[in-house]
Amino acid sequence: PNLGEKLLLTALSSVDISTITTHKYLLKCPPKIYRCTNTFRPVCGSDGITYTNTCTLCLKIQKTKRKIYISNRGTCTFFQYG
Repeated sequence: PNLGEKLLLTALSSVDISTITTHKYLLKCPPKIYRCTNTFRPVCGSDGITYTNTCTLCLKIQKTKRKIYISNRGTCTFFQYG
């Protein structure tokens, strides 16, 4: 990726979601994502999947065209979706 893409990837993987207090937080993802960093800042999606970071969640949204919200920061637990 070029410098602009690298900056975008870094920004997406380090989005501060510490202020999330609701169970329905939809990310504002960029229109095209080609790859994400492997920085581990997990978020739990409304689909019950733990994503490595916000970028990987945005990538899934881009590929599936589904509205997937952030349920909480950190990993998903069985009790949330079991």
